[in-house]
Amino acid sequence: MFNRLFPMTIAILAVMQVVCNKQSMDPDETEPMDPVEWIQSNAVPVFSLDPSNEDFTDLAPLINAIGSARIVMLGEQSHGDGNTFLAKTRLIKFLHRLMEFNVLAFESNLYDCWKANTLLKQGMNPYEAFRKGIFTIWSESQQVQPLIAYLGETQNSADPIELAGFDIQFTHPASQEYFIDDLIAFMTSNGLDTAAYAHWSQFKQIFTDLSKRQYFYADPPDSVTQSRFFDTLEQIQADIAAKPANFDEISLWSQILLSLNVFATKTWNYDWEDPGGTNKNVLNMRDIQMGNNLIWLLENMYPGKKIIVWAATLHIVHHLEDVSLSYGRRYYRGYVTMGDIVWDRLGNQTYALGFTAFRGSYGRANDSGITTLYPPSQGSLEDLIHTAGIENAIIDFRSVGNDGAFLKATLTCRPMGYTEMIAVWTEIMDGIMYTETMIPSTPINGIQN
Repeated sequence: MFNRLFPMTIAILAVMQVVCNKQSMDPDETEPMDPVEWIQSNAVPVFSLDPSNEDFTDLAPLINAIGSARIVMLGEQSHGDGNTFLAKTRLIKFLHRLMEFNVLAFESNLYDCWKANTLLKQGMNPYEAFRKGIFTIWSESQQVQPLIAYLGETQNSADPIELAGFDIQFTHPASQEYFIDDLIAFMTSNGLDTAAYAHWSQFKQIFTDLSKRQYFYADPPDSVTQSRFFDTLEQIQADIAAKPANFDEISLWSQILLSLNVFATKTWNYDWEDPGGTNKNVLNMRDIQMGNNLIWLLENMYPGKKIIVWAATLHIVHHLEDVSLSYGRRYYRGYVTMGDIVWDRLGNQTYALGFTAFRGSYGRANDSGITTLYPPSQGSLEDLIHTAGIENAIIDFRSVGNDGAFLKATLTCRPMGYTEMIAVWTEIMDGIMYTETMIPSTPINGIQN
């Protein structure tokens, strides 16, 4: 069992100090400040990105900022941000130990992560279990290994972290190794015989191809094959729905098969030759279902618990269509994000934290390419924080008053793909973490055990 008393006492004292410092002045009655001076006075300095640093005094103001939120979503600029991964791991420890967040939900497949969590609880090595369910961009990153170690450590405590996923895209290898056998076992236990489905064998083969993502850049199966797949899938869904609704596995497999249905539909209707146009609606299918899956996790799989989300910032923001590229183009017009779905349902019960960096480089652990960051534009949020002389910091957008008027106006920032964009960022996310120097995500040296 973790000893929470000492760090919790430190955190409470730190929060009380922050409150005392500000309660003499109503932020809505203050005059606008110079942006750099406001950042120096209001940003929360982060003293360490090292996950092994468990003195959370610097993060204590987040207790007040996050408040009673049931979901905290941690974004990332790309999928190759080494220092962001380290910072997120330290934040996860903080949220788990001091704020009682017990579920870690990844931008990885719903079934794959459920299976990985099951294997973890059955005693599988945490590194192996993690690789069963989580995309390799994270599972093979050296900077994510401390998170896996912590996940394993908590399993032997009175307060274990549950591993979950909300994506419709299959992560593999869990889906390839276990999905069909698990589905058959579930159906058999509920009196459903696969022999009753005329195209069961073809359904299994198509699923195998989908789980290997073979259709991403290849022609989809012909219309007859697609029809047989969907007919079989939808008949299984209907047969499951007829079972007692209070049976937990019924709800789980209903959500898994619904996600499979959406994934197949999206995959086979996306036109790689024309990434614009009607593809926008097809792309929205993924985020909409991810949002529905996340809400399902909160309300059905883990009622009464609080969830930490690990995902790209692009997925966790809301009102993405209000973001413009630096030259004014409304590139995201018409897009719906997971953050939109969750925000519309839960509002301030969610807290979305974006990330950005001033300099350095980034690159995925499973890709040899490294990209050097270009200097941010003068007057951008990154430039302002750098000028303020803060190495690493978090800015809580929810507590911005009139003195921080510059944050309530359009401002250049690059929290998504390191592309400079313009928005009123306080209306897009709830806070942002700034890192002075980014390092790439690097591959693990051999297999962890």
